Amino acid sequence: MAGYNVFSLPAIDIHGHFGINCPYGMDAVRPFGSADAGEVAAIARKCNIAKIIISPMQAIFPFGRADVLAGNASASKAVSENNELLQWVVVNPLEKRSYDQAVEIFNTNEKAVGIKIHPVAHIYDIKEQGREIFSFASKHNLIVLTHSGDAQSLPQDFVDLANDFPNVRLILAHLGNSPDDDRMLHVKAVEASRHGNIYVDTSSAMNILPTVLENAVRRIGADKILFGTDTPLYFTPMQRIRIEFADITQNDKQKILCENAKKLFGDIVQN
Repeated sequence: MAGYNVFSLPAIDIHGHFGINCPYGMDAVRPFGSADAGEVAAIARKCNIAKIIISPMQAIFPFGRADVLAGNASASKAVSENNELLQWVVVNPLEKRSYDQAVEIFNTNEKAVGIKIHPVAHIYDIKEQGREIFSFASKHNLIVLTHSGDAQSLPQDFVDLANDFPNVRLILAHLGNSPDDDRMLHVKAVEASRHGNIYVDTSSAMNILPTVLENAVRRIGADKILFGTDTPLYFTPMQRIRIEFADITQNDKQKILCENAKKLFGDIVQN
């Protein structure tokens, strides 16, 4: 482990955060899952991750009380100061100004790659707000990363939206996350996609369970799976080692760790 050279292949982490971990309020800060932007960039360097696409925890936490606009502004500053970082712009459909801010950021910040939504943290149901979000993403030809696997954001509830907006590339976060014991909800959503525009990422505690990743690759192939860690909420080397030691081919590991992200995001993740 000396020198952190255990990970020989540079990876691209499409799901990271920075800031203070406080889902239930600032009186319940979780320091074990908090990190500033510089610390997240250092994590990337230690784990041979070339780029981490981050969203600010300030724009997500506390649940129902996040400051989306200030969080997005802080993320734009953070990515300008750290070469390893790229930005997800957080959009909350209950805060209409976040749409306008997102357009402004995409017009001025070349390190912004798409929008992040979080129905659970922002207290809405994707079945009620999804069409508005996807209309916005379709108009601006955006990639969307969403929290998924909980009641307000079940993977199957995104399928019709992805089918109705084929130019929207959707990443369902947290492979294996589920309100019950069915760890293949994300996989089923990919299988139901008519246009091949649904992907999943590996940023889940459930993904470290035996066979979850392997069964996903067997059913939908490695091409639809992207490496995500949810850093600093999870221990990044653990999330990476799960891919490195998965019972899949070396070619599939390379696709998940970096090649799929390069195809989806293009040059921005390679510079």
